[in-house]
Amino acid sequence: MSCSGNQNNPTPNTSEGELPRRRNVLFGLGGLCGAVTLNNNPFASAAPVPPPGQVNFAFPLVLDSAVSAAVKRPNKSRSKKEKEEEEEVLVIEGIEFEGNAPVKFDVIINQEEDDIKLIRPNNTEFAGSFVSLPQLRKKKILTSMRLGITDLLEELGADDDDSLVVTLVPRQGRVKIRGIRTQLLAD
Repeated sequence: MSCSGNQNNPTPNTSEGELPRRRNVLFGLGGLCGAVTLNNNPFASAAPVPPPGQVNFAFPLVLDSAVSAAVKRPNKSRSKKEKEEEEEVLVIEGIEFEGNAPVKFDVIINQEEDDIKLIRPNNTEFAGSFVSLPQLRKKKILTSMRLGITDLLEELGADDDDSLVVTLVPRQGRVKIRGIRTQLLAD
C-alpha cells in the first residue's frame, strides 16, 4: 500500500505480490498515508464494550476517552496459505475531525483496560496510530484507516479468537469515529 492509497503498487521494499509487514508500514502521517476516502459501505460492525464503571455507547462516538469495542472476525484459525493469500485488516471508518487541528489516536488490540495508557509502539498489542497534522483549512475531514493485523494476531496468540477487543486511545485533538470492523483483503 502506498500513501496514494493505490493498493495495486507494492511498497518499494517488498517484492511483487508480497505484503509489507505491519510494523514496516506507516499509516496516518499528516492524514494522508493510510487514509482512504469513504464509500457507502455499512458502518459499525463492532459492538462497543464499555470500560468498567461506564455506561454503554454506540457508534458514531466522539473519542474523548479510551473506548473498547468487540469486533467480530471474518474467519478464525486460518491456514498459513490462507494468510499469505489474504491479509486480515482492521478498518476504522468515518474518522471525522477539523482539518485545522492536530489529531492523534492509538489503536490497541486485546489489552486489559488497566494498562491501556501505558501501551506504546514497542508493545505487541499496539496495532498503529492515526495522525493528522493541522492544515490551513477549516473544513471537516472525513476519512478511514486500515491496519494489517494478521501478524499481530499471530504474535498475540489470538488467531483462534472469534472476536477482538479493539481499543482506541485518544492522544490529541477531538475526533469522531463511525465504526470499526475487520475484513480479509486479497492480494
